[in-house]
Amino acid sequence: MARSLRGKHPDCPGALAINGGIVCPHGPCLAFVWYVFHSAGYDVFLCNSGSVNGKQSGWPQHNYDWYARRGRISNTPKVGDIVFWKFRDATWATSASHAGFVVSVAPGRVTIVDAAFTNIAERTISWALYPAAPQYATPFYG
Repeated sequence: MARSLRGKHPDCPGALAINGGIVCPHGPCLAFVWYVFHSAGYDVFLCNSGSVNGKQSGWPQHNYDWYARRGRISNTPKVGDIVFWKFRDATWATSASHAGFVVSVAPGRVTIVDAAFTNIAERTISWALYPAAPQYATPFYG
């Protein structure tokens, strides 16, 4: 589903807010992740009532921490994983400041779909584009 939204502009933060979630004021990336999960009926696999005042969180760090507490963070990407970064200049974030989806993994190449740079696009992970080492969260899809 993430790939189907490339180049489109759904109001992911607005949808998250209407559904009672907490919107991150620093960007739409996790609201996009939530939107994809919610549309597929999988938003239970994101930071929820046990974490942030009973509401789903659109903050990357809340979701990263939620997965870390469950032992679901890895340095090895798999298709379907949520990718997280902490940008060096994101002083507001404690553990992660950006998120997206892994849509392809090939030797030496990881392709993601994320909401960044004012659009939803497919991008190859590049240290020039994303200047921090990514980590990957594997949802409990089964």
